Amino acid sequence: MSVPRRSGNKPSDLAVLSIPWQTTAEDLKMYFSRFGKVVFSDIKVDAETGKSRGFGFIRFEHYESQLAAMECPIHELDGRQIVLRLTKKVQQVRF
Repeated sequence: MSVPRRSGNKPSDLAVLSIPWQTTAEDLKMYFSRFGKVVFSDIKVDAETGKSRGFGFIRFEHYESQLAAMECPIHELDGRQIVLRLTKKVQQVRF
């Protein structure tokens, strides 16, 4: 299996896409905390309306938690499948 990752073992920001409109940053943090301690979670909102734009970011305290979350094939939050991606260019590493 090929898992995208950065060189080194530091956790990086992960983009979370297709987030349900009603999901909060705290919901996001609680969901991903099953993989390890989440030190940052944010959902981007429209500046004018204050409503969710449907995407956000998380960061884990430990790299191993990030890998565990990325290796999980399906993430579902508030009844909707969400997508987890690294935020910058990554290299493919074979396990």
